[in-house]
Amino acid sequence: MNSWKSLKEIVEEADVANNIDKYTKELNRFVESYDALKWLLAHKGQSIANFKIIEGVKYYLYAQAADEVAGTPRIVVLYTCDDNAIYIEGIDAHL
Repeated sequence: MNSWKSLKEIVEEADVANNIDKYTKELNRFVESYDALKWLLAHKGQSIANFKIIEGVKYYLYAQAADEVAGTPRIVVLYTCDDNAIYIEGIDAHL
């Protein structure tokens, strides 16, 4: 079981923050879905996603499914991580 000490900070790169603002305005329930995704990444970011090493950097790719009944969008994130944080390098969202 994870303790609070093992949680990672979520860091959004500048372009990602701009896209989050855009998706918040365009997609219903994006904020709820993204908050849930950040929780998951903070707790299990290194164990839930596929990864590829490019020039010595491990990049993870994770897709959170949309839910038609709940009206939540699909969110795909590209991220890296270290012992303390998850660094979201890219994000895409759509219904």
